[in-house]
Amino acid sequence: MMLAAAEQKEDIKEALLDGWNATSADTRVEAECLQLLTAWAEARKAADMPTELPTDLLNQIMLGHLVASPVAALIFGEPGVADGEAVIDPRKDLRRPPMLSSLITTHERASAES
Repeated sequence: MMLAAAEQKEDIKEALLDGWNATSADTRVEAECLQLLTAWAEARKAADMPTELPTDLLNQIMLGHLVASPVAALIFGEPGVADGEAVIDPRKDLRRPPMLSSLITTHERASAES
């Protein structure tokens, strides 16, 4: 199973996430993506795998999808782009769900380090 391999090897996990990032904006494969994500959720529920890995992958897929749009660029910024104060100030006022905020903060730190 791909998830078991991803659990064992970081390069497989990264390749899996790269694939999700590439397909997240492709509307031609939306149905297949949803089927696979649902299968992961079902496998997780059935305890066929540790819950940490699929949860971590789903969080990263979700964040990758959320930050892959022009709206996300406005809300979160982009690596290597120095936004002005007029763009940065409204970000502080936006309401973000608590769990999403912690994921975004982690993403922002990683982007700043790049």
